[in-house]
Amino acid sequence: MIGDHCLKSWSKTQEAIALSSGEAEYYALVQAVSQAIGMKNMMMDLGIPMDIVVKTDASAAKGIASRRGAGKVRHIDVHQLWVQDLVAKGEIRILKVPGSENLADVLTKHVNRDTLDKMLEGQEFKSCTGGMTSCLG
Repeated sequence: MIGDHCLKSWSKTQEAIALSSGEAEYYALVQAVSQAIGMKNMMMDLGIPMDIVVKTDASAAKGIASRRGAGKVRHIDVHQLWVQDLVAKGEIRILKVPGSENLADVLTKHVNRDTLDKMLEGQEFKSCTGGMTSCLG
C-alpha cells in the first residue's frame, strides 16, 4: 500500500511446511517482506523513496521477526531468519493490526457479509448486484 493505494496483493497456498500457526504466519511475513523489498527497489528506480512497514495480525510472527535467532521455534528454517536482521537494523517495521481490521482475511478465511463489505469498502471497492452496469452509476 502506498497511501490508500494497493499496489499488489495475492493469495496462494504456502509451500513451506510449518509445524505451528505462528511459524506459518512468519513464513507469510517473510514473503511479504520479500515482495516489499522488490517494490521499494522499483520505486527507488522511479525516484520515489519509501519505507517498508509490514502489518500482521499474528503476534507470534511479529515476535519471531522482532527477536534474534529461532528462540522457542527450534524447527524453523534458519534461512528464513534474514528478516530479523532487517528489523534489528530498522530497515523495516513490523506492526500489529487487529484481526478484525486485517484486509488479508478476506482472501484467507471465511468472513461474514458485514465483514466482507467493511473490508471491501476499506479498499474503496463496492459490492454490486445485477451486473457491471449497475455499479457504474
